[in-house]
Amino acid sequence: RSKTKLRNPKSLVTDKLTSTHSNVTFKIDLQGLTGVHYYSGPCFHIGIENAEGTKFMIADGGGTNWMQKLLNDNKERLMTSAIGIELLCRLFPIKNPD
Repeated sequence: RSKTKLRNPKSLVTDKLTSTHSNVTFKIDLQGLTGVHYYSGPCFHIGIENAEGTKFMIADGGGTNWMQKLLNDNKERLMTSAIGIELLCRLFPIKNPD
């Protein structure tokens, strides 16, 4: 069942997101190697671009085997994610309305 879903992730994920967030670009890279040694299975990354056009990776997430190892139970699943709040605040500071 899950293998079928991964064959066409675009229609399952990006098409739905694009329909509600038309100003955001979503893409799926099944050949990407980012996070391949850290996450097990699918992972995601969130990138942003500043006014000058510089791109930054600000968040990522994916499945891990941490709980399987911790609990010695291969049935356990855990998906984690993180966002670089400090970097985000430094790149896009909130201006006080003076």
